[in-house]
Amino acid sequence: KRFFDITRDAAFVMAMRNPARAAVQWLSDRVDEDGLFSIPKAGLGAVESGPLAGKIRAEVYSQGMVIAALRSFVALYADDPAAPTMRALEARMCGAFEAFWSEERRHYGFAILTDGGRMDDLSGYTAAPLSLGVGEKERAAATAAALCRPQVASDWGVRMFAVDSAIYDP
Repeated sequence: KRFFDITRDAAFVMAMRNPARAAVQWLSDRVDEDGLFSIPKAGLGAVESGPLAGKIRAEVYSQGMVIAALRSFVALYADDPAAPTMRALEARMCGAFEAFWSEERRHYGFAILTDGGRMDDLSGYTAAPLSLGVGEKERAAATAAALCRPQVASDWGVRMFAVDSAIYDP
């Protein structure tokens, strides 16, 4: 969607309709019944080594990026037969995004684990979905403020995990 907003290249956008439909279908096939995008089903992972390897069921970045992809598809191809299904899936996934919220820490955490727990540590990966408007507004604002803490922000950018995270390893 942002590509079109910048370039206004309608011919390219229309040429990409079938590949875009195939892409959102691939994504939707990897969403669990509860609306979480399954990292194991997708064969993806932001953390492929260390203490979280193989333990992540869903993570905040992928959840948010899939939501953004569905929103873009529906915005660009509202007349596509798949659009109503993708709109409904986006709404379900937005509701599931709130599973990453940690009331105790007052920010969105990083992952839902395969054992049913949640990894509440603050991660720079959270910034991407928030920047695309994913997440409940007040919670997103609280998380954005938390990402500005010196434990997360550095001179070179945002750390994957805050230095006070149990799994932080410089």
